[in-house]
Amino acid sequence: MLFGSLGYQKAEFDDFPGAAGPGTNYEGNRLQNAPEWSGHIGAQYTWTLSGEALIYLRGDYVQSGDYFVRSSNEASSFVESFGYGNARLGYQSASGVWLLELWAKNIGDKEYIVGRNRPLGGLFGQDGAVYGEPRTYGVRLAARF
Repeated sequence: MLFGSLGYQKAEFDDFPGAAGPGTNYEGNRLQNAPEWSGHIGAQYTWTLSGEALIYLRGDYVQSGDYFVRSSNEASSFVESFGYGNARLGYQSASGVWLLELWAKNIGDKEYIVGRNRPLGGLFGQDGAVYGEPRTYGVRLAARF
């Protein structure tokens, strides 16, 4: 099975007078946290075992375009595009009641920024970064009843 998605949005202010006080207008600025492009692509292969139990292997890649975290669109609020891969190996019982899955997110342990902030409101001119999750992994056991 192959799957994917592609997203496009042109999200910007038509008019935003007084956005940062009198005499300012953010007209034409991009909305915050709104990447223009985003996408997701992946594949899953499933093996049927005797008794109709299943084993599957799944991998996918997630991509986000660049965006601003503040509606002012100032350079210090810019987040560059980023992407990361995920993987799963699972077993589903023949009855479909039990599911056991090993999973990993951000399998390549890519370091990426998802946000920007200003500690203490930028009182001393500093800017901070909010990083995305590092590689995480685990085991999932689920029952349907």
